[in-house]
Amino acid sequence: MKRLYIPLLFTLFTLPLFAQQGTPAAPAKASVFEVFTYRADGSLLSRGNGFFVQPAGHGVAAYSLFENATRAEIVDSNGRKYAVTRIAGASSRDDLVTFITAAPSPAALSLATKPAENGWRLALPTYGKQSVTRVSSVSPYNDYVYYALSADNVAANFGCPLLCDDGSVVGIVQKNVETGAKTACALDARLLRELSVTSVSGLKSDLRNIRIPKTLPATEQDALAYIYVLTDSTELPAALNDFCVAWPQNAEGYVNRATYRAGQKQLAACDADFQTAFALAGNAASTMSSDATHFRYGRLLYSLALENPSDTLHGLRRALAEADTAYALNPLPAYRELRGQCLYALRDYRAALSAYDEVNRFPRQLAGRRAMRGTAWRRQPAHHATARQLSRPRATSLHAAHSPLPLPPRPASHEGGAPARCHHRLQRIRESHRPQEPHRAILLPPRPVAAPSKDVSASPRRPAHGPGAFR
Repeated sequence: MKRLYIPLLFTLFTLPLFAQQGTPAAPAKASVFEVFTYRADGSLLSRGNGFFVQPAGHGVAAYSLFENATRAEIVDSNGRKYAVTRIAGASSRDDLVTFITAAPSPAALSLATKPAENGWRLALPTYGKQSVTRVSSVSPYNDYVYYALSADNVAANFGCPLLCDDGSVVGIVQKNVETGAKTACALDARLLRELSVTSVSGLKSDLRNIRIPKTLPATEQDALAYIYVLTDSTELPAALNDFCVAWPQNAEGYVNRATYRAGQKQLAACDADFQTAFALAGNAASTMSSDATHFRYGRLLYSLALENPSDTLHGLRRALAEADTAYALNPLPAYRELRGQCLYALRDYRAALSAYDEVNRFPRQLAGRRAMRGTAWRRQPAHHATARQLSRPRATSLHAAHSPLPLPPRPASHEGGAPARCHHRLQRIRESHRPQEPHRAILLPPRPVAAPSKDVSASPRRPAHGPGAFR
């Protein structure tokens, strides 16, 4: 009897040790999905594997699948398709990308807090099946580790998670690019925490090479900076909408979206966004003041009026009213400059001259302030171009060409504290409207012509051909 009990007890005590590592958790199989990426023409670009991680709805896959893709979708273990809505981070160096899907409640996995050790048996769930692999070696990789596995170096394993006994992800299987390699390798899963969208992500090629909209940075200021540097017109509408959803009390988000919609000729939606911005501007949660909001609207109406001659009069008068409203809330020179531009476009030259003269009478320290976020008062005088236009009232273009004239000697100061150079320009505008005497032609005596020399042989001749000939 003792001979029968001893092997049985040994088996009962050692079985949990072998089963401790390499046993897949219950939701492991359901967390793996297939990824399909598409080109702009709708053709299939790549196909591979991925898995869900926390927070719920986030997925992980290989970056090579998403490069140059304009659309992507996943198919979960039950065969249901979901679209990839946003890219949350990407790294071409590590061949990793994180994204958000439209899956309602996926079985998401958590990331391990410490790496696996050499010799560990890890669960390797793939799409449709699950297996076990062993860690053959652990190598340092920057602040993380890189694993060599006993799993086959085949496409069915790439992009799948490696799970330890508690069901957390310790690694992501990748292709072993060594020549003739038969076993795969894996990257430390903790590196996923570094993949995110920052304020300068719009300039990074890793994210720009993926034509799918990105998530916004976590903070409000970083999100505004990200939208400012975003150059891809296909991703800008999604970023503007996401900002208004994430920070609905900030008027600047609606102003930015209204400006984009105006460029797309969506004038009704543009006006609705500005009306919302007027109601929100000036509160504690908004980064844009009320006067700056009215100024942005007036400047936009002024630009649209110049582009649409059929509605110029109505648009210019509305822009003029917005400029006056902004000036009443905060008397800044930029707002008076916009008034002068509107009056000049309405051909009220005397009132425009008065507005520009008022701009030049602002104190210098006030002229250097910023009128609004992202719009600094220019170092050049505000009326620099328009003052020269006033000297030519018959010009049909707003930016009519002119010939620069030499300025008279500049005085040391001017009444009212205005810059001296502005005084000379305004003085030249006033003098241009004074009646001038007609130009008188001055006849000069004919210029004497010297008689040709009789000694023709003395003058050197150039050869008809060769280096000395005329060209």
